[in-house]
Amino acid sequence: MAPTYRVGRHEEFDRGSAWWAFSFVNNWMQLNYEGMSKEDVLPKIEAWQDRIDAERPKTKQMTEKQLSDWQLRVQEEVAASWWQLADLLVSKWNDMSRTAGNVTDRSLGYPEWFAQMIGYSQDVHPIWVQPAAAPPSECPNFTPASVVLPRVWDKGSKEWTEWGPLSSPACAANLAAAVAAPLGLLQTVLGAACLVVPSLLMGFALGRRRGRDDEARSYLLLS
Repeated sequence: MAPTYRVGRHEEFDRGSAWWAFSFVNNWMQLNYEGMSKEDVLPKIEAWQDRIDAERPKTKQMTEKQLSDWQLRVQEEVAASWWQLADLLVSKWNDMSRTAGNVTDRSLGYPEWFAQMIGYSQDVHPIWVQPAAAPPSECPNFTPASVVLPRVWDKGSKEWTEWGPLSSPACAANLAAAVAAPLGLLQTVLGAACLVVPSLLMGFALGRRRGRDDEARSYLLLS
């Protein structure tokens, strides 16, 4: 194993550590995961995979010493290339913008539908944000709620309270049925909701993270 893979600790940044190279790239990608993945990180991963796949057949004729040397060389070169990638990402994706060649794009901002839902605008006054009653029409992959969940757990009565507000007739019907249902059915409904709602939220988060090639690129400039 190459020495660079033997060192590295959370408490101290170390450019001699391969772990820090991978961790640095992973953390910097959070600024724009979709853009860095598509333009820089995934192509780098595929290039290394292709190179290793092309070289592996030759290792069958190598001696033990030659195979060991090849493995160490690949490990060291991967770590070095990831530090180069880290430096590239710092300069290319900085201050929420993107620099390609000698041209720096304007601030990437937020999708317009998201800004509208949260309440962002050109108004300089403070905004008291609250959940949107309904998503904008441009919101991608929106699935209307079919189950209404309670908001507060009363420890004294051991019951859920504040079941509203209802956003649709369908939700109202589901709530009425749940309240009138036996306890077993109510538990079933709530159990299903506890599975469905987090799954939808996780799917939305991953979709926003990875992005879609066919999604309209409409942004609202906030500066």
